[in-house]
Amino acid sequence: SYSALKYKSFQFQDNLSIFLKNHSLLVGVNLERYQSEDCFFPGAQSVYVYNSLDDFYADANDYLAHPGRTVSPVNLKLFQYRYSNQ
Repeated sequence: SYSALKYKSFQFQDNLSIFLKNHSLLVGVNLERYQSEDCFFPGAQSVYVYNSLDDFYADANDYLAHPGRTVSPVNLKLFQYRYSNQ
C-alpha cells in the first residue's frame, strides 16, 4: 500500500468586544485556509510478486512479444487482486 498526505493550515482571528449599557457587541474577523493532498494506492488494482528478477524479465518480454496472451510462461510467487469501492 502507498499513502501520502500533505497538508497546510493557516488561521487568523481578531475580535473586538464592545460593552454598552444594555448590549454587548462583538466585531471581528476570522480567516482560515486549509490545503491538503491525499492519495492512497493499495497496489493500484493488483499486485504481482515474482520469484526472481529473471522471471519478471521473462514474463515482460513474453508479454511484449504476445500482447494478446492469456497465460504467462512463469509461475508467480504471489498475486493479489485489489479493488476499491469508491
